[in-house]
Amino acid sequence: MSLPPRGLDAFFAPRGVAVVGASRQEGKVGHAVLQNLLYAGSEGDRSKGFQGQIVPVNPRAETILGLDVLSSVERLPEGIDLAVFAIPAEEVPVALDQAGRRGVRAAIVLSAGFFEMGSAGRKLGARLSRVAENTGVRLIGPNCMGIFAAASQLSASFYGAAPIPGHVTLISESGAVAQALLEQSRCEALGLRNVISLGARADVTEAELIRYFGRDEQSELIGVHLETLDDARAFHEATRDTCPKKPVVVLRGGSTGAGHRAAKRHEGSLSVRDRAIESALSYNGLHQVHSLPAFLAALRTLATQPPARGRRVAIVTNAGGAGVLAADAAARAGLDVINLRPETVAKLAGISQNPRSLANPVDLLGDATPARFLAAIEVIGAAREVDAILLVLTTQPMSDSAAVAAQVCEYASTLDKPLVASLVGAERHQHERLTERYGVPDFVFPETAVEGLRALVARGEYLRRLRRRRPVDKPHRRTRARSWS
Repeated sequence: MSLPPRGLDAFFAPRGVAVVGASRQEGKVGHAVLQNLLYAGSEGDRSKGFQGQIVPVNPRAETILGLDVLSSVERLPEGIDLAVFAIPAEEVPVALDQAGRRGVRAAIVLSAGFFEMGSAGRKLGARLSRVAENTGVRLIGPNCMGIFAAASQLSASFYGAAPIPGHVTLISESGAVAQALLEQSRCEALGLRNVISLGARADVTEAELIRYFGRDEQSELIGVHLETLDDARAFHEATRDTCPKKPVVVLRGGSTGAGHRAAKRHEGSLSVRDRAIESALSYNGLHQVHSLPAFLAALRTLATQPPARGRRVAIVTNAGGAGVLAADAAARAGLDVINLRPETVAKLAGISQNPRSLANPVDLLGDATPARFLAAIEVIGAAREVDAILLVLTTQPMSDSAAVAAQVCEYASTLDKPLVASLVGAERHQHERLTERYGVPDFVFPETAVEGLRALVARGEYLRRLRRRRPVDKPHRRTRARSWS
């Protein structure tokens, strides 16, 4: 086991934060960062924001948002552990050096204009890296969105909306992707503990963050978006040590020829295509996806459901056509839509009014009541040939699909196997309610729900392989997403 990464606590639990380039003008990055530190996306509620010392730095202002402004980084007081830089790229190295001399231990460089800007930008980026190394200041960025840390109520970013608090840590190379994931996580009731936009990685890498949050008991799940990778060995070692303790999901960009070329233009580095990454993905238990919907589906299911004991899936639905589509999606994902045992079918026959469709998918018809669905789920939940359950409901005029889903999902907490739902045609608030109240991830389409099941199956298979090699630190526990605060 490697030593813990050096100096990262200053990012996520700083005593004080300086905003270098704080601005009085709304719409400027330096204004947005200061505002978010104070209020964390709330409507002026100071209790929601960072509670440590906040120091704006601007040579042409005296007060900003009610805070006294310092004219220079060289005037920073003691206790400022973190500095956020929102100044032109060419000014950052000198300011970073000054910050290091004033005791700053960590820096977030939001500014663009470094590695992505050709030869001159690469030289400036190399200079920035040297300053960080010489001063001992740990650095996230440049060209990043910033970070969120729920435990510290820290919103050190120009993006205003704070996440729902939870136990998932997101690490993204792309600031825009991080912002999109954060916004969508709010829509899908996915609770986040930390969000980190890495940018060009002049210092801190995804491998260090994976190792750091692997040691954080409150971060139960890590999601990583990668386009490029500088140190495949460090990544391999970090995931090797972390995956036995908690799931790590990788959204991989640049895995095709077109994506590889785009990633190289985007960050000025090599995309994730080498064999070392493939080895880490397969051997270390990483779960790899290639789309944003699949990434969120995997995170939502792994955050709330136990790993599946196998690939055998039972589909329960109120619509034959939707059941067929779900079966197709499951089969394409490598899941096994098994024929139920005769004993199970016999029990279902006493419940269903559709004896011709009980093998799997189990079609309970459009007029199925909550009681009928619950009885069927109880039978399937007890069936030893079933490893996971996919509930697929369409809106029907003859029944209340939302009531069916609520009753089934409430019962799901008693199961020893995962249950994932798809409410086709339901309104958005119904989806949020299921996840928040019952801890069951539900999706608009069954194809996306299957992506979530695929993650649970992969996690279960990895843990079984791991047990044959060494014991697992602790079992996964079922949790519920927290409600809005």
